[in-house]
Amino acid sequence: MTKLKENHNFIVHIAAFQECWLENENQISQLNMDNYQMYYQLSKVGKSGGLVIYIHESLEAEEIPFFKDSPSKLWEGQTIQISADELNKPLFIHNIYRPPREKSRPGLFNSSREKHDIFLKEFDPYLDKINKQTPESIIVGDLNYNLLEINSNSIVQEYYDMMTTHERVPQITVPTKINKLSCHLYDHIFTPFRSKLLLDSCVHLAHISDHEPTILSISTFKPDRTKNKFIEIKENTNENMEKVIVKLTELMQTTQFDTDLAKNPEENHEKLSSLIQQSLQEIPTKKIKISKYNTKRSPWITNGLLNSIKKRDMLYKQMIKTKHTSPSYSVKKGKLQQHKILLNKLIRKTKKDYYTEQFLKFSNDCKNTWKLLNQVAGRKQIKKPYPKCLNLN
Repeated sequence: MTKLKENHNFIVHIAAFQECWLENENQISQLNMDNYQMYYQLSKVGKSGGLVIYIHESLEAEEIPFFKDSPSKLWEGQTIQISADELNKPLFIHNIYRPPREKSRPGLFNSSREKHDIFLKEFDPYLDKINKQTPESIIVGDLNYNLLEINSNSIVQEYYDMMTTHERVPQITVPTKINKLSCHLYDHIFTPFRSKLLLDSCVHLAHISDHEPTILSISTFKPDRTKNKFIEIKENTNENMEKVIVKLTELMQTTQFDTDLAKNPEENHEKLSSLIQQSLQEIPTKKIKISKYNTKRSPWITNGLLNSIKKRDMLYKQMIKTKHTSPSYSVKKGKLQQHKILLNKLIRKTKKDYYTEQFLKFSNDCKNTWKLLNQVAGRKQIKKPYPKCLNLN
């Protein structure tokens, strides 16, 4: 991490380590690093176990008692909650280590299949808990399942199926343990399907151990959710339109137009357009509060639909203000239901007609056709800047 800072001005904010060989407190003092807060857990799975997470001093962190000791001692877990001004919500890092244990343990396990089944049975409830309580969470660790064998090894397939069933997707898909005879993908990073934090991931060829470090870059961009509460509109009253006509008449009388039919008419057209724009300035503007009745949030919405939506809401308010025992309640409810049916039909027809016209208009334009498809599917492209840690200037 120090070399990345010195050579590339790249700061690692969170670093998780597994298989740390931590058996007692005497080893901890040797693991401290400047500018980082260390969170450790002594081994619960044998000599090679032990977990360590380093958190950069720019972040606030808290260790959470999330994982209980594994009854089978086949795996261990550690959870850290990260908070920062740049994050919308706290981020949870779940650091997991599962030793290979390919050899049988006398009196306990007879095969790797049995160990695998026990691990899935113990770990699966925690995935349920992660989905319910920590939506923005990242699972990292050395799980000793070679994901490159997902199509040839039923044990790896079952592990992968468990993660994807709980809406977790792997971010590392290339080997992390490489030697002359084989390549394995033992080091995993799993994130939620719908995570809004992700930017990129990679394997860093550092050759500092038999496992290459994996890196996940997340976005610290906070979307600007502040929206204008007011809009300016022109007061198009009959009185104001008369002022526009009077002003336009005055300007027309004092403007010299070219009457030569052989000359370019564009000059007269530009003069006339300029006069009209000057005249329209006579119409005063006013600020009104944005509401769903005066704002077209979709391109196919019309003023007629906005008025119908406003009437629907008015009928609903009249109905809920009426007691259920009142004779007029059923009448008002019937009017509301009838209006809603007509409004829904009108919305579907208006939307269908709009997009039919647009698709015909851009039938030979692939780029705009895809924009329309994204509109119909409700997909919005949010441009996010790179996080500060990737700024190498």
